[in-house]
Amino acid sequence: MLSGGWDGLWTPVSALACFLGALSAPSRALAQGTTKPEVLEAVDPYTRGEPKALERAGYVTLTPVEWAEGIRTDEVKETLGGIDILWVETPHFRIGSTLESYKSPSDPREDDKVEAELARLRKKLARYKDPHNKIDPWLRLHLYAQRLEDVYADFEKSFGLSAADFPAADERKQPEGSKLGTGPYLGLQRKFTVLLVQKTSSLARFGQRYANREERPWDRFPLPGGSMFLGVSWEGVRQFGFTLDATMHCVVAAEATQNFINGFRDSWSASPLWFECGVAHAAARKVDERFVPQAMPAPSPDDPDAWRWEPRVRGLVENNVEKSWLDMLGWKTWEDIKVQGHLVAWSRASWLLQKEPTALKTYLLAVTEPLPEVEGDALAQATIEREKKACLAAFGKPLDVLDAEWKKHVQRRYPKD
Repeated sequence: MLSGGWDGLWTPVSALACFLGALSAPSRALAQGTTKPEVLEAVDPYTRGEPKALERAGYVTLTPVEWAEGIRTDEVKETLGGIDILWVETPHFRIGSTLESYKSPSDPREDDKVEAELARLRKKLARYKDPHNKIDPWLRLHLYAQRLEDVYADFEKSFGLSAADFPAADERKQPEGSKLGTGPYLGLQRKFTVLLVQKTSSLARFGQRYANREERPWDRFPLPGGSMFLGVSWEGVRQFGFTLDATMHCVVAAEATQNFINGFRDSWSASPLWFECGVAHAAARKVDERFVPQAMPAPSPDDPDAWRWEPRVRGLVENNVEKSWLDMLGWKTWEDIKVQGHLVAWSRASWLLQKEPTALKTYLLAVTEPLPEVEGDALAQATIEREKKACLAAFGKPLDVLDAEWKKHVQRRYPKD
């Protein structure tokens, strides 16, 4: 969630401080993770690290040496205080995890989701065994590796992208100017890096060392050599009242999607904030529409239907109080968006994502064109002109016509309550 620069990344630090201050002593101890950490198995029991088993799983290795340019995995371990980290490198990600075992609190919707995910893993892991009562740390890592590759594949499919659009790892084989970006990973030179940690303090250590960041429950920033980093703390997710792993999955899907857009063809966050926000919310709600922690609190008895966004968006449209498309282009920071803005950004992005991938590819290319280095009114006007050209090029219609079509879609398709 960026605001034209990496320092604009949204984080609920103030809300988190208030929440922790209100906790009782026992609850605060749980939130701060003072219980004894689980010992992580050194060897993956599902592949044993065997070459044929790794190939079957679709992995490159379980022991990546390099994390990002000039950063080794042993240095990451040292940064986190020497705690054990489980690693896996997939075709598009380098993933580290300190997550401990997870036991679902009997949520039928999550149980069905995980069962379907495990059915897929069963076919890929040579030594797969069904979990009993809980998902152990290695199996949890395998789940997130699969989930991240799913999000990557969904992004490529939605926008009509493939590996052929980007330079190969050996750029010397590519004709100059024929590809998007500078590398094979949506245009970046290095794989996306993801750190999933049990404790927020672990993420804080990493963020402080490599980006001079304050403590956050989840965070994103670039690493040396052209890698986009995502870190998510399970403790941080739980501190906002979310108890299901499905919520962390939603955060990972949304934040990874924003990294895809921010890094696309090496554009470094040139895209409009509303678009990043809306597409990220769509990715989260595809996992489980009940949870978008970046925009709404955990479900509560006082508002059990807060996750039902369609009726709320329809109400905004029918009362002519929704943020216009031009209004959204004025957002510069996450704080500019507000609750209604999140709903409308998600709705417009979800509507656009139903269009043909070839058109969406054209749109994505247009809105990631760098803006001129101007400020104030000149920058605002340049942003609007870029959006207008993008809509015409991709969809063959002016922006105001598209906005009117979106409103009709909302009124025809969204329930009233």
